[in-house]
Amino acid sequence: MNRNLTSMEERVRRLSNDQTELLKWLLREKSKRKEQIRPRPRDDQARRVRLPPSWAQQRLWFIDQLGGGGSGYNIPVAIRMRGLLDYESLREALNGLVRRHEVLRTIFVNAEGESTQEIASEGHFALAVVDLAWISTAH
Repeated sequence: MNRNLTSMEERVRRLSNDQTELLKWLLREKSKRKEQIRPRPRDDQARRVRLPPSWAQQRLWFIDQLGGGGSGYNIPVAIRMRGLLDYESLREALNGLVRRHEVLRTIFVNAEGESTQEIASEGHFALAVVDLAWISTAH
């Protein structure tokens, strides 16, 4: 017999009645969520698709609500580029990423105390251009 399974079975047997009831409730809730979160067909006519968040998204949303909207999960990146930049090609490449990946078009909305994710059917990457040619290159 699988040692991990035996160990888990023993741990479950040692739970108090309250803990057992809580575990049963959590498993029921988890199975309900699995039923709710499955791929849904996308209607091209809809501007936004609303979906319930995953468990991981709910946890992050809850932490964000407690922390007041911090930037702890943002990962800033700076890239130094040299030479000529083809602005249109860069803009189109970034727009292609946004079109291809729903996560880049997803926002989370607080509706009546519950988190809901909204996926926009279209998205455009706003690429701001700032001319810094006037800044001296000497340090």
